[in-house]
Amino acid sequence: MNPVKRQFLFHFFLLIIILPIPIHPPVVESIGRDNARIIHPDRGDLIKTPNQFNVKVEIDHFDYSSHYWVAIAKPTGHTQMWDRVLSLHQALRVAHDDDRKTEIDALIDLWEIDYFWPKFWVTKTPSKHRISHPCKNPLENIEPQPMILLVLKVDDALHNRFREWFAAAKEDNSRPGLSPSELNKKMVLARCEIFFP
Repeated sequence: MNPVKRQFLFHFFLLIIILPIPIHPPVVESIGRDNARIIHPDRGDLIKTPNQFNVKVEIDHFDYSSHYWVAIAKPTGHTQMWDRVLSLHQALRVAHDDDRKTEIDALIDLWEIDYFWPKFWVTKTPSKHRISHPCKNPLENIEPQPMILLVLKVDDALHNRFREWFAAAKEDNSRPGLSPSELNKKMVLARCEIFFP
């Protein structure tokens, strides 16, 4: 085979093998429907004023016939390696470090929802709301307080339950946390672990 033809075939097959690589990875993120992102705050942020702070979310393939909510949750399982989490959290507030960030992310991934409070109904995307969380910190003698922001997609029954919960809270000004047994894993579209002072 002549060298020019051999070189042409080599480059042709190389293009066939390499060309798809840059095309596929961006698609992977958007394969699932209802992907959600919490744009603000960032994971691991210290929320200095828990009674008034902004939350911004985006939801892919937003379905106007569905019910999306943002909630805040008290975690359980946070005390495992808590000293290490605090140490990493303090260090990351001073300077970013990829190894520390990877370690703290792995530790806070272990947090589970102990109970939660619906905060606002998301009626469009992107959506930005001011959250008020004026209640007393649920975990005594722990500072900063671990909390989890959630983006939920709920069915009609749970949507109505949240609205009734808000209505009842207006009457007696109390908002008891709801049990995670009311949720299933498919309802949690996104989560963001944060800290309260």
